Amino acid sequence: MPIAGKRTEASKSKRLSTPYDYAIIGGGIVGLATAYQLGQTYPKARLLLIEKESDWAAHQTGHNSGVIHSGIYYKPGSAKTRMAVAGARSMVAFCEAHGVTHELCGKVIVAAHPDELPRLEALEQRAAANGILARRLTPKQLQEHEPHVRGVAALHVPSTGIIDYKQVAQTLARLGTEQGAELRLQTKLLGIVKKGDSVTLQTTQGDFPARFLINCGGLYSDRIAALGGVSPRAKIIPFRGEYYELIPERRSLVRGLIYPVPNPSFPFLGRGYAAETGFQMEPRTKPAQKSISYALVKLSKLLLSPPLTIFKSIRYTRFVEGNCVLTDHKTQKV
Repeated sequence: MPIAGKRTEASKSKRLSTPYDYAIIGGGIVGLATAYQLGQTYPKARLLLIEKESDWAAHQTGHNSGVIHSGIYYKPGSAKTRMAVAGARSMVAFCEAHGVTHELCGKVIVAAHPDELPRLEALEQRAAANGILARRLTPKQLQEHEPHVRGVAALHVPSTGIIDYKQVAQTLARLGTEQGAELRLQTKLLGIVKKGDSVTLQTTQGDFPARFLINCGGLYSDRIAALGGVSPRAKIIPFRGEYYELIPERRSLVRGLIYPVPNPSFPFLGRGYAAETGFQMEPRTKPAQKSISYALVKLSKLLLSPPLTIFKSIRYTRFVEGNCVLTDHKTQKV
């Protein structure tokens, strides 16, 4: 096998025969779903997908909170809302059809103080406008859902869930291969040459001509576009979130997903707890020094406080000592 990042003389002469109809760059969930859908729509088309890593979903797809979002936060009537609502439903249908691990555990959005009630009510109205079921909870009803959470009111959104997106990607790869697509791991893109009505992908595993090129390169998609002679108006600035994991003996503190009412003072949503994974997301999503940054850090001692409810942990970045450890830094695109 050629060394990654270098094209051998033998590889240069390969793959210069009949061009593929579609060549896709990127083996995350977007690239794999694109290959799968193209195979469904055009079953006779020749499809190629290349991925530089040795496994599917090696980056953003496999390094996120694993939540099926309902679309409750987005502006009614917007394209983002339509895609989020439809995407959540189609993702659940896909998982049910192909046996992918998921759970519609629901989430609660909690108002901790009275001054958050107007924003909670606005979310309730937005949910109705977006066609999303959201039920208002009293403090007593909130505790029926989450016994360790305290708040003055909450919204329960039953359509939110948790999912293994890496398993989704692996399933899409299997289905794409069964449809006849050629999916190639450890195939790093080195250059793009345009000639006439086709393009040639120069890679560490040879040259691959295609009629259409589809860029699904995630955090590298702006650089891939530049390789193809395109000057994108947007530039990807990588950010990463810090995830804390509840230790196994304390995971009974949460049953489903727990979120605060979004704070307009912060550019990102804030923390959330997932019962299945125990993951907690920092609100201060930080710029990453590079596109791929997964350094592991373990906290030996966390901020001390009197025994707090889990929601106060969400709100004030405080944890009962020994309940959580910082387990991963995860890079995502914005």
